[in-house]
Amino acid sequence: MTSAPHGLFGRALLSVALVLAFLVFPVAGSNAAPDSSASEETDAVAVNPATNGKADPSRTRFDYQLNPGQPAKDSIYVVNTGTSVQEVTLYARDAFSGSDGDFLIQDENVKPTDVGSWVLFEGNKKTYKISLKPGNFVTIPFTVNTPVEASPGDHAGAIVASAVTKGETLNVVRRVAIRLYARLSGQIKARLELYNLKSVTETSFFNPFENRQTLTYELKNTGNIELSADVVAQASGPLGLFAGNQESIRVANLLPGSTREVTQTVSGGGQFVSTNTSVIFTGIFTSENIDVQQPRGRSDLSATTFPTATVLYLGIIVIVIIGFRSARRLRRSRTTRAESSEL
Repeated sequence: MTSAPHGLFGRALLSVALVLAFLVFPVAGSNAAPDSSASEETDAVAVNPATNGKADPSRTRFDYQLNPGQPAKDSIYVVNTGTSVQEVTLYARDAFSGSDGDFLIQDENVKPTDVGSWVLFEGNKKTYKISLKPGNFVTIPFTVNTPVEASPGDHAGAIVASAVTKGETLNVVRRVAIRLYARLSGQIKARLELYNLKSVTETSFFNPFENRQTLTYELKNTGNIELSADVVAQASGPLGLFAGNQESIRVANLLPGSTREVTQTVSGGGQFVSTNTSVIFTGIFTSENIDVQQPRGRSDLSATTFPTATVLYLGIIVIVIIGFRSARRLRRSRTTRAESSEL
């Protein structure tokens, strides 16, 4: 009678032992998935300004204060941080501001005409090609040859390191870049222009004090140095009544000659026939020691607002007054008829 529990207990121990043995010692002939990360190669290149033949972490870009015709000598550090051989090409290009404020660089097939065309690498080369084994690095000297006739102010570009990985069907191109700024001496002009101010109005059918405008305008840097701008917009009704809050926005990274389309929302002015909106901008210097006045400007916009909610409530008030007067006349008429019938 006592052998059954021991037999059951023994079979349970045997089952657990078999499961553990299966987990710890895989069945012969089974194919475990290999660790692909250990065998895959990675492609990566990093660049940095160089000083004394080494990467200089204190610098994040190439930045020069020069006179027209004055050259600047420097070097760039390039390192292969991947696990495969990298064929790297160095070249310089001009930069420009994107529609959303990004610092953008010309494509490789676009010929530079500004600071990107002033850069010559070691051996007076416009492009410089190197081959780097994994972990290897090199510093390449270059010169920024500023033309004598170059205009004063800011000139922006970049030095690009392009590495190509050849694939079976497609080649993968990886590009990293360092910004290149050259400020040339001469008359500095800090200028901004705001134009094409437009608005789209949204009003409430039930609230006569609600008036919302979506403003669009263009802000252009017509000077020769990089600027940012603080813009303040406000809307009000007739005679400055029912003014809304001042709405502020910072427009950054305006390189010389660049234009930014800006969208801004303001509320205020109510629904009282006309709304007046003002947009005031102040230029902000992105670098120090600028001995010129900050550019400022203002643009105004007047819009006719159909007073939907105002007319609605005035109509309701008129109807209530007419109804009240009609009710009073009706009561008087009934009173008069009642007095006449008593006589």
